[in-house]
Amino acid sequence: MTKTTLVDSSSTGTEDVEFKIIKVSPETHKKLLKLGGKSETFDQIINRLIDAYEEKKHEGAQESHD
Repeated sequence: MTKTTLVDSSSTGTEDVEFKIIKVSPETHKKLLKLGGKSETFDQIINRLIDAYEEKKHEGAQESHD
């Protein structure tokens, strides 16, 4: 059985946000836990990764125009 830690949404500023459930493998779950900070939610981790990806993608697009 997998142990999941719940974070109080009032402490993350997400109390009025509707959440969706996504399925990830146990391996992906472990990777997300390792990438996250102590009080960081999975939503925050995933958004940080998306932001980093988009920034890198944007940088690559700029370099091809130079």
